Amino acid sequence: LRYRPRFSRDDDSDWAYAKKWAANRPNDCVIFERNGRRTIMTAAYRHLAINMVDPRIQQGMHIGLSALEEAAGKCTKVGIELIVVFLPTKEAVFSPLVTENDQIPELAELLRGEQKAKSAITAVMSRLLVPCYDLTPTLQEVVTAQTTIDQPYPPAVDGHPNPLGHRIIAQEIARLIDGQLTSDHRRTIKQTR
Repeated sequence: LRYRPRFSRDDDSDWAYAKKWAANRPNDCVIFERNGRRTIMTAAYRHLAINMVDPRIQQGMHIGLSALEEAAGKCTKVGIELIVVFLPTKEAVFSPLVTENDQIPELAELLRGEQKAKSAITAVMSRLLVPCYDLTPTLQEVVTAQTTIDQPYPPAVDGHPNPLGHRIIAQEIARLIDGQLTSDHRRTIKQTR
């Protein structure tokens, strides 16, 4: 999917353009608006990158895990604590707002693939005593909150966090480094195993 936004801001004119663009691609995009939140879901597209049945993705996971194991070993040798932070797909962040009536192709498969990847990484990192943290609950809290109109992703096809999303991620990682992460988040990580 090649999407070229006409604007770089999260405003109504960009949203109108994004909806028009997505409406012309009904097999790839789902226009999603609920509780003041809006985005273009592309679960089928994102699932391609995390489909754990695909041998290419399996090989990529194997290579990635090997690289993480090597990094953990190097960090241990020099006395540096390594942490692994899971950044979710935009679809996972918005998933608490999705209802049974929403027709979002491959959303369930994408979420299962994400969970499988987290579990595989967490299993290897646990063996190496490397803590893993999932920022999905933190980002989901923002989109489910009724107290703000801001959301951590742009209201378009782009699956990368916007400035607010990056700020939230950076603040959580800073809290992790400072050892201020709540036990609720640690419990969430243990559930990924």
